[in-house]
Amino acid sequence: MLFIIQAFEDTLEASWVHSESVAEEELLNTGESLEAMKNDEMSQIVDMLNQLDTRNLKKAKAVLQAMFFTPFD
Repeated sequence: MLFIIQAFEDTLEASWVHSESVAEEELLNTGESLEAMKNDEMSQIVDMLNQLDTRNLKKAKAVLQAMFFTPFD
């Protein structure tokens, strides 16, 4: 239960101001490719994951699984 509460608190602290479509449109207007943007995003995520210890890495995996890979019918 504490894990779920912490995950919700962490999610609330995340910035959700720019949607993906707005960010992609801004990048296209500046001339940067979507592929470059995706590579940069992936690199940032991998860097963050590399900083985690085993316990927190398992938490991150559980959050990713719950948020993005669990169907909510």
